[in-house]
Amino acid sequence: MPPDSDIIMLQDGLITDASYANLVFGDDHTCGHPENPLFAGVRRQHLLQSRQIHEREIGPDDLKYFTRVGLINALLDLRESEQSIDKICHL
Repeated sequence: MPPDSDIIMLQDGLITDASYANLVFGDDHTCGHPENPLFAGVRRQHLLQSRQIHEREIGPDDLKYFTRVGLINALLDLRESEQSIDKICHL
């Protein structure tokens, strides 16, 4: 795996998290976070409570509806980590 890569975890066919961060998927209108993450996440809780993101079921086939993806954790802000959804490779 290249050094700037990470994995996306699935549980029961739905996206949960990356290895060290929560995931946020977005388009021009909304930001969604997987409904059942493995990690609760402090920044995730803050973004949910402030209604900057919302929870929803997201499966691999849903990625085509988003234009960007971001990784968030206590030390990583969404604006610092957003990438084009095209960066996700299906292996």
